[in-house]
Amino acid sequence: MKILRLIRSKISRNQEYKHHWEYYNRLFFVSERIKQLPISHPRVLDVGGATGSNLLTKFGISDVTILDIDSQSDIVASADDIPLKNNSYHVVTCIDTLEHIPQEAREHVVREIVRVASKAVFLVAPVNSEENNRAEQLVLKYTKNRFIEEHQTYGLVDFDKVESILRDLKEDGSIESFEKTALDNTLNWVTMMTQGYVANSKIYQEAYFLENRFCPRRIALSIYI
Repeated sequence: MKILRLIRSKISRNQEYKHHWEYYNRLFFVSERIKQLPISHPRVLDVGGATGSNLLTKFGISDVTILDIDSQSDIVASADDIPLKNNSYHVVTCIDTLEHIPQEAREHVVREIVRVASKAVFLVAPVNSEENNRAEQLVLKYTKNRFIEEHQTYGLVDFDKVESILRDLKEDGSIESFEKTALDNTLNWVTMMTQGYVANSKIYQEAYFLENRFCPRRIALSIYI
């Protein structure tokens, strides 16, 4: 697959966004998990997808509804108070959204996306780690990126807390199981995000703390109801 390039997609508000190849990697991961479910035509609610997660349709997921605070979304609503009945969709996805939500609302979001799913939830977000935070600060040193600035304002995702919520949901019977998968490599992400702004050789020197080891940029949680 020729994904080592920027692909542009026109989406909400008629704005043009650039999606790096790594973005498609996690969409591919989620779409493959959805296809593995024993459902012939899964109905998917994509929470926070107004900036591009609806691109799941590019990977063969045909029935995708977008819920977001963006006025161009299919359902305009906040992720921590979803105006839908329990089990409204077979699958709920939440890709690169939780890190843009204030810390105090994140538990509500996790519980809401589980509540409206009947079969599975797939949640993907940058993991809160020393390496990821240092990497983001390094990227912001050379670029202006409002999404990363928002990460730094709200904080990356503490997956220990998310897993604790999921264990509670498993105990009360709301979910059956969940599994965690590490995605992407933080060093690759730094190089990609600074491409065109600074020489790779300089970035490698400054990102020495990421060398010779795999530091996951993101975690994917596959949650089964």
